[in-house]
Amino acid sequence: MLSFEGARAVADHLRAKTEVERAPLSGFLTLLLATVLTTLVAPTANLGWSLGLLVLLMAGPSLLNRLLPRRNIMGYRLSLVAYPLNALLLALIVYLQIAGWEFVPSEDFPILAKLLPWSGLIAAGAYGMLQFPHWMRRVSLYAELVKAITPIAPERVAEVELLLEEMQQGEGALFRSVPSTPKNWSMFLKLDTRVHGFWRVAFAPNYALVVFEDGSGLEAVPKGGLKLVAEDPKPGESTALCLVRWNAHLVEGRIGPDDFARITEWNSGMRGDS
Repeated sequence: MLSFEGARAVADHLRAKTEVERAPLSGFLTLLLATVLTTLVAPTANLGWSLGLLVLLMAGPSLLNRLLPRRNIMGYRLSLVAYPLNALLLALIVYLQIAGWEFVPSEDFPILAKLLPWSGLIAAGAYGMLQFPHWMRRVSLYAELVKAITPIAPERVAEVELLLEEMQQGEGALFRSVPSTPKNWSMFLKLDTRVHGFWRVAFAPNYALVVFEDGSGLEAVPKGGLKLVAEDPKPGESTALCLVRWNAHLVEGRIGPDDFARITEWNSGMRGDS
């Protein structure tokens, strides 16, 4: 049976592995393909082509991500470099599209005529602002990932993975995190770049595992370290408002009465496996 420190090392390793394997490169490859196509077709661009290119930019990353192999640490590094390149490629695509447009009567829309030459920079700036927090998050994680991605004893990994498999089969507890509201904005001063949704909890005698529904964000929590504040959930009610804290996280969420009871019992040491 792993100690909490051992479980934390394994959880850190698995979390780093997941983060690296999912490094975002599909957006860069989609923009690169769109740039090549736009360069070839721009002189004869029309409204239909522009709409088709828009569909490519919107659907391409999701489709391509399913085809790409799992990334390694080099792929993670490339994803960091891709952020400024994405902005440049997007600016170039928009510029080439506008340069090939002939269906915009600029003499009838003087304001539009003044804005069009700057559209590429506007698009690149908007992308940069939206993606900057996520890029900074990946940059800040880099040193930690390099350290945690190193190989770890297979038998230690096997114990944590077995516990995660049991959790997927219905063991453990579940709560849903939601973005902060204006009523409690002061508790969430740090920019929240996480995707909110369901978090699963697996219980071991001396630690718990908390992981996001897509398998990311895995962390080990020491006994009693999963703090839960909620309105008293009553039988028959689907969920109740709650605040959940574990390690460095504090989230607002919703939780069902059964899950509330399981987490509360584990924290207090009342569960049979404690």
